[in-house]
Amino acid sequence: MGTKRKGGPQLRKRDENPAYNKENKLVFDCKEFVELLDSHATAPSPGLEVETVDEATLRNGVRQPLVVRAPHKASLGLRMPSAELAPRDVARLTCPRSLVPVLDVRSQSSSQRVSLDEWAEYWERTPRPRVLNVISLEVSGSPLGSLVKAPNFVKPVDWVSAAWPAKAARPKFQHVGCGCDGGKRVLSSKPARRLLGLAPRDETCVTAVPGPAAAGPIMGEVPLSAVFQACANGMAAAAAAAAP
Repeated sequence: MGTKRKGGPQLRKRDENPAYNKENKLVFDCKEFVELLDSHATAPSPGLEVETVDEATLRNGVRQPLVVRAPHKASLGLRMPSAELAPRDVARLTCPRSLVPVLDVRSQSSSQRVSLDEWAEYWERTPRPRVLNVISLEVSGSPLGSLVKAPNFVKPVDWVSAAWPAKAARPKFQHVGCGCDGGKRVLSSKPARRLLGLAPRDETCVTAVPGPAAAGPIMGEVPLSAVFQACANGMAAAAAAAAP
């Protein structure tokens, strides 16, 4: 017998829901879990449903969450990548060699850093040796960043945008350990690769990233920085062409 949520759909108990296993734990790699998430997207919301949100509304203050359903998302000026975006695409559109901290979901510890390329390789493995997570990823200044735009109402009420001195330079974000800026490339450790369930790296195949004055071969005689910039230019042009 199910339980009734006030103002919401009928929900089944955990032991009746196929998204949970015999140990009463969610099974993430199954279609039932995806269906469970989809059901939440269409369930009644405790917030106030509106067709758009503007600066004036936020400056006057709101007493309950505002919900804009998908059919009205164009009114927000929000831009997001395709729903088909995969971890491999994220690595390709940011920097495959940039290091990110990995969280072990079971122990809630984050002691290792891996490259985005290694993270994509872990994600493509089935089954995965353990449940890991990447909490956040900075994409500013990357090709992926050009495909993302915050809603129109964010910038006018954002403290950084409103209060940052006009003549003061803003800090530029740099990816960690990839060497795209001409600095030293940092490789992930052997324990980090073991955490992902990946084989040890063949150290004889590793090529160091040269500094600004060097001219070693990278990716077929083309410097990675040049490849990254070309990709950024191409994605920015694609995003501009796709913009309404």
